[in-house]
Amino acid sequence: MQRYFKPTNLDTLFRQSQRFSDIWKSNLQTKELNEILDSALSQSLRDHTEVAHFKNGTLLIYVNNPIWADSVRLHESNILEAFRTKSGLEVKKISVLINASDIAVQKKPPMKTHLSAHTIKSILDTAEGIDDTGLKNALNKLATRAASQTNDRKSNS
Repeated sequence: MQRYFKPTNLDTLFRQSQRFSDIWKSNLQTKELNEILDSALSQSLRDHTEVAHFKNGTLLIYVNNPIWADSVRLHESNILEAFRTKSGLEVKKISVLINASDIAVQKKPPMKTHLSAHTIKSILDTAEGIDDTGLKNALNKLATRAASQTNDRKSNS
């Protein structure tokens, strides 16, 4: 007889561990900072910038190209004003760092992943052994959708 463990909600897990809790809070803060930054920039500039972190009054912004770094520096007063009015943080300085990774690619939605027949069967087998009705239904729904997408791909080929 196979034993199944009851999954723990990630939110609960992160709140139980101080280290995870700190990472969780930092991640949420970075997300909020990126939203404020995005509100201060044009769409074309938004796609090439990302807040790395805020520490000791310094906001570190990553850009993916030196040209965008210059544009961020030109908009520094708009950025400072947005942070002054929309957050409780006192941003004293903005540092711009050119990041080698392509931020614009990272902000694009992830590609759709197709599940193999073996994976679909594994999901269904796992769902059978789970007591939590909500999770069981979610896994069954996932497997059903994946199976229909697999069938659609085969019929279109």
